[in-house]
Amino acid sequence: MLNSWGSLRLNPVNNELTLQYVQEALLTPATKLYKTVGFFEKEGAIQSDDLNAFWDVLISDTQISQADGKAAAQYFYSGFLGCGYPASSARTTKLFYDATKEFLNDLDISEEKRVDLHNALNSYLVHESTGLVSPTDFANRYFEQEERDSFSDYLEDKNIPSTSFTKDLLHIESSIKTRKISFRKKVNITAPANAFKELVQIESVNEDDQGNEVRWTKILIKDEIISQE
Repeated sequence: MLNSWGSLRLNPVNNELTLQYVQEALLTPATKLYKTVGFFEKEGAIQSDDLNAFWDVLISDTQISQADGKAAAQYFYSGFLGCGYPASSARTTKLFYDATKEFLNDLDISEEKRVDLHNALNSYLVHESTGLVSPTDFANRYFEQEERDSFSDYLEDKNIPSTSFTKDLLHIESSIKTRKISFRKKVNITAPANAFKELVQIESVNEDDQGNEVRWTKILIKDEIISQE
């Protein structure tokens, strides 16, 4: 429950909603705070044009997950508060991983090749002995020339560096261990990434036995069934 100092107001001039400063707040154990922020003036800080030198900002958002590096909602921390997200090797690695998966899913290629590229991404991040991630090196290994240029532009649009950066799998450890393929009619195939690469073969089927055009997928799993539910 907020006291009378806390209120939401509509600016009659520009029709924008503004929050009046909350001087006191009473919270109970049942209170749910979905998005909160606090601005704290740094002790001994000298007034500066660099706001980061003068203020600390702490954000709480139910969408944040330390385990998988999920950030606060961008519209909240960026659009509403005008803040950026702290850079780190773990976060940059996650951004690269997520952006590359999106890029692969949008490519106009066969599903067989798409599967191979997703496997390549996992192998590149998990099994390479180097402690660096090089988007350029990854593109040169696995993409055609036209795809390399598109990939570079795609990363640039998402403010992800094309130069090498330190690899840190902290925020993608759980997701990178597993490969999953989903079909339109709620059929899913999930397997450990290594087993998926070695044991699962996928082939697109564009025509049935009667010559009708279809969009099917033939899957070969090099293993035996041990149980069913």
